[in-house]
Parts: sequence; C-alpha cells; structure tokens
Amino acid sequence: MMRPQDYRRAVGSIRWTQQQRSEIEAKLREALPEQTETPSPEDTELTQVPHYYTVYREQEARMKKERKQARMYLLILAAALLTIGGTVAAVAWSSRKPHDGSKQAEESSTETKKQTTENSVTENDLMQAIIAPNLTDQQDEPDCHGCAKNGKGFFFLGTEDAALDKSASGSSSALRYYDEASGETVYVCAKPNCLHDGNEFCTATTRTYTLLSDPVYLDGYVYAIATDEREYLEKKEQCEKFPTVLLRYAPDGTEIKQVAVLNEDLNTTCSNLECELIAHRGQLWFLCVYQRILNTYDENMEISSQDVSGKYDLYCYEPEKQKVTVLATSGELQKDYHPWFRGARLKGIGDYVYLHKYESDWRDKLKGSGIFRIKCSTGQIEQVVSIKSEYAQFYAAAGDYVYYSYSINDYNDAMLHAYNLQTGEDKEIISFSELAKTQAAWFEPEMLENDQAGFFPEALLADADHVYVTWQLSDHRFKQKDEVQMNNPVSEYIAELDHNGKILQTANLGEMKNIEYPEEYIRAQLASGGYHKDEKTYIRPEDLTEEDIQYAIAHNWKPSVSGNEELIRYDGADFYFDDQTSVYRISREELFGDMNAKPLFIRWVKKW
Repeated sequence: MMRPQDYRRAVGSIRWTQQQRSEIEAKLREALPEQTETPSPEDTELTQVPHYYTVYREQEARMKKERKQARMYLLILAAALLTIGGTVAAVAWSSRKPHDGSKQAEESSTETKKQTTENSVTENDLMQAIIAPNLTDQQDEPDCHGCAKNGKGFFFLGTEDAALDKSASGSSSALRYYDEASGETVYVCAKPNCLHDGNEFCTATTRTYTLLSDPVYLDGYVYAIATDEREYLEKKEQCEKFPTVLLRYAPDGTEIKQVAVLNEDLNTTCSNLECELIAHRGQLWFLCVYQRILNTYDENMEISSQDVSGKYDLYCYEPEKQKVTVLATSGELQKDYHPWFRGARLKGIGDYVYLHKYESDWRDKLKGSGIFRIKCSTGQIEQVVSIKSEYAQFYAAAGDYVYYSYSINDYNDAMLHAYNLQTGEDKEIISFSELAKTQAAWFEPEMLENDQAGFFPEALLADADHVYVTWQLSDHRFKQKDEVQMNNPVSEYIAELDHNGKILQTANLGEMKNIEYPEEYIRAQLASGGYHKDEKTYIRPEDLTEEDIQYAIAHNWKPSVSGNEELIRYDGADFYFDDQTSVYRISREELFGDMNAKPLFIRWVKKW
C-alpha cells in the first residue's frame, strides 16, 4: 500500500502540458452537479478555505525561517565560545610550570592560618617563608640591652622615685637621653616647663603607658614595648584590659605613637609580662611572654590553690611597611604553660636572630628546648642545637659556632659547650669551676657541694676571635658569730677564652677604677642590705651608725649583696657595664690592663 507521502511525491513528479491541464479541468467541471444562483454558507466557507490555508502556510514558512536563524545564531555563539576557550587553554599550556607537589599543601596551610591566628607558625610552617623585609646592613653587636645608642649618645630608662609610681604596674621609669659630647642627661620630652612628673603630656614619664622593654633605636626613632593604661587611669578598679602595644618615640621628645597593638585582650589577671626587644638588619624582633596567676584564698585569707596559665608571641616589625608579623605563638593562654620563664636573650648575629628556649612542651609550636634562630630574610625558624636542661641559660654565637652553658643539676657544675653549625659536633671546652679557680685561690670545686661557695654565670658572648664569660663567685665561708644568716660577699669576674676554651685573660670587675656611687644610693643600699666592712665583718642594717655610713662613703663603697657589674652591651670593641646605678664603658685593652673605666650616665636617681 502506498504511503501518503509517496503518493504526494508521485503526483508532484507529473509534468502536464497546459493543453492537458485544460482538458482535464473541463471534464471535471462537466462531472460536477449544477449549483444554484446563490451559494450556501457552506459553499462560502469552502471558497474561503484556500485563503486560510495560504495564511497558515505563510505563517509556517515564517516560523521555519525564524527557527533556522535562531539555530544559526546558536551555532555562531557556540563557535565563539569554543574559540575563546581554546585560546585560553593554549595560553595556559604555553605558560605552564613544573608541577610542585607541595603547592596544594602550602595553599591549604595558608588558608588554615587565615582562619585561625593570622601569620601563626605551625609545625609544618617552621621552614617556610613568612616575611620578606627589606634588610639593611648592620654591624653585629654580640650583646646589646639596657640602653640604645644613636651615634651621639644613649637612650635609657632611668629609675625615678615613688612620686611617679602611679601606674597599675607600679613602674616608675622615665625615658632619658645621655649626650656623650656634653655629658648631659635630659628627659626625652619637648614640652616647655614640664615637671616630668608622669602627666599625660610628658613623653618621658607619661603614665599613659608603662614600658616593659628597654628602648631600641632604629632609623631615627626610639621603640619600646608597653602596656596601654588609659582604661585603667579612667576606670581604676573597674579596668578589664591592659593592651600590649609597640610604641615609637620621636627622639626629640615631641611625639609618642602607637604603631601596633600586640595583644588587645590582655586583662588584669595577667600579672606577669616579660618582653624583649632588639633591632637587627633594619627590623625589630621581639618576644612577649604572658603569665596569668589566679589565686584561691581560704577563710584565713591565705592562698589555698593557684592556677597558672601562660602564652608567648614572637614578632617581627618592619618599619618601612609598618607591618607586624607573628612568627610563632602558643595561641591562647594555656594551663601550666610558661616555656620562656627566663626570657629568650634575643641576639642579632649575621643573617639571623638567635633565641633561647628553656623548656619543652608538647603544645608548643616550637618543639623542643635549646637554641633556635630566625632567618631575617624569610622569618623561618629552625632549631640550632637541642639543650634539655633548665640550667643551660647562657649562650653566644659567632661564625660557625654556638656556645652555651650546660648543667644537669645546678649552675655550680656547669660546663661551657661549643657546637659546630657545619659539622654538628658538640663538645665541652671548659668547666666553670676551672674559671672560678683562676680568680679565687681559696676556691675548690668541693666547696660548691658543701655550700662553702656559690658560682653563677652572668653573661656569655663571642666575636670572631674570642669568647667572653662573666660570672659571680660568692664566699660562704664566713658567717655571723650568732649564726644569723647574713648576705655573703659576692665578686664578679670576666674571662677571655679562645674558641677551644683556653683561658687567655681574666679580670675582677670589682676592681675597675673611676666607678663612683651617689651618696643617696649608698645610704639606700646600706639601709636595705647592711654593710660588709671587710672580709670578716658584716654590719646588719639595724646596727649601722652614721660613722659606719660615712666610712663606707669615704672608702668608695661597692655593693656586696650581689654582683652588680652586669655586662649590658658589647659592640666588638668596648664593653658596657651597668651596676644598677650607673653605666660605664671600658675598652678591651683597659679591661684586661689598667682597668680605667669611663662613667657615662647615672641610671638611678632619687628625689628626696
């Protein structure tokens, strides 16, 4: 059976002539029935059918055309998208880089850090770049704290009397400047007629901030870490926060500016803050250690229990970018956690900043205890040598060596070690008992165990040629006849060693010349600690007479309660000592020769 479409195709293929068409039409008309004059409505509709059909066919043709155009536009758009995509893929392929398997991990770690503590260091981050500062050349200073040198003089914190002691922390220090050319010491304050009494407009003594670190001078400014006490001054007992901030002083005393807020949420329960700040390679490096102590009291108002928590933050500040970066942190306050309880003794040496961590804690981002160092160009931290002893407090670094003191039980039996950074060799080079014997003929190592003597190392530093050690030696052989516990005489010494521990020179720091003490200071010290008149005579504070005091002043009294000649600075040529009241300088040649020191400035000032 023929399908309709086949039939239509067959009929459409017939080609009739005009004559044949006319004859067929005539025969068809003859076969039709006759029609009336007036057509019926049905006939009218039939005559209109060809018109409707024509309109339909026109609409259908128009719609087909529109659909065809739409398909064409879609094909053009698809072709354009494929062309653009191909071009982008070609560019990406041509600029492709070798696959870095750590890339995804690094990006994931970066994202995680942003979600927790920004710039904090995790265990996997310790060897990754954290910062990219513009480093400057800077001469190494094997040790530098206590005062800041600007080329013409020194900025330092002077001790004031109780009239300034009105801050929450009880601080009574003032920022001062000693001009070496004129020998004058002034307050770092430009306010005319200022009384320097702690008022808010005095940049040197303002109670608005309590300084927690020694000042540091860098690129025309003086920096220090402080607590912001404005809320305390306003609310007193209702104060809840003491933010830790980084301050920048104009050296002429015209301005104090907060350049960074380090810990905004620190509250009054954090009773202990320790901060260290140094400048090296054009940047600031500093450590802030916080300790919170919560005491519980019984009915007799005695402490029945104590809850101690701690944390630390290690920072770098880039002055050019005015940017603070947290290099390492322990995060929030953690119970029974205080790994930096003796400070870090930050030292800038070469391309690194060295620091010492005494305790190890599994929660600590810097795993282990010992000597660490920060690479100045990247901020990455690495452990140099592991030291598992809380008595290994002192260290120095120079060239390929790190030197440190080490003892298992006590400072008394400490040994000096030298660690080779290139080979990893760690060896003992000298015992501190051997050092003590060089200055005290009466000393024997057994005296340390029998409590007849005490030995305590004070400072350790090194340069390209030598290692220097200062230590205290206390004589316990003499007691008061009535067996009342007395303060034992203490002497302080320094030794110069070579890198193998051979003793080259020694000196008794108490024999330095030109060291004088203000009378007010002598009186204050005698009133609190008594007077060792000679090797066998000790006068208790309550037994002192005016004659004894005048004798002490006339005979150039020196402190004997503890060794006071603290080595605070060494610039490779001169040593700087602080004896709690004044700072003085002495060259290496004079130190191991005639011992003529040059007094610089008086730190202690008492207003009566």
